[in-house]
Amino acid sequence: MTLTTTTTSELLAKQQQRLVSSLIKPASQLRGLVFGNSIDKLLRGGLAPKTLTFLYGVDANHIMNTLCSNSIRVFGGKVVYLDAANSFDPYFIVRSNFPQSERVAREFLQSVIVSRAFTCYQLRKLVTDKLVDLIANQENDQQKIKTVLVSGISSVFSEEDNTPDEIEIIEFLMARTLREIASDKNNGVSFVVVSSNSPSMNFVSKSDTAIKLFLEEGEKKGVSNRRKRGREMIQKVILMKHYSQKFETITLSEK
Repeated sequence: MTLTTTTTSELLAKQQQRLVSSLIKPASQLRGLVFGNSIDKLLRGGLAPKTLTFLYGVDANHIMNTLCSNSIRVFGGKVVYLDAANSFDPYFIVRSNFPQSERVAREFLQSVIVSRAFTCYQLRKLVTDKLVDLIANQENDQQKIKTVLVSGISSVFSEEDNTPDEIEIIEFLMARTLREIASDKNNGVSFVVVSSNSPSMNFVSKSDTAIKLFLEEGEKKGVSNRRKRGREMIQKVILMKHYSQKFETITLSEK
């Protein structure tokens, strides 16, 4: 029988290794926001810091709640959520993170600054004036704004109230401002994500990454050989713009 002895230095080394391992986050978390689904793999590990991302299509506005939650949980700081689609869902965020701790959930939600817009003029003012001032006048380094989310760009425009030229100008002003915020290396903001039900060339052209979510009819798998196969809607994602130049399409989930 061979006896092995462990020195104090070896024990300390093992403890330190376990501590370091517990502090190391997955590459996707270190690199960017985590969607928590196959979009992470599509993006090669998440959103790159100091970038503007445009997310549009089916359920795009709702996904912003996941990004809001993950931003605070992984990176800390505060999130500014400009909500033009009435999509901010604090109950979803609480259920996803703290279903059994009301106190912790309340403290968590205090890290989210929510402003709602009901017209395109209100949203433009929030983006080009209020948001810029809010970021510029931050005082507490421990609670700096790290993520900016703007949901529902297309929700505030209508063909009845806004001319095509007016829509073009307002979208351009917002896209340009958000691009400048995302690119600023000194403002503390790491990620800017915009969502919309429909595409906008202004945001596609200004963004570093553009992601389209859509539904496609597919064949439904029967639970029994005696039952006929039906049709169902399958949610898919296509990477429209990305630094990798690999514009792949993946299946996200089934509806």
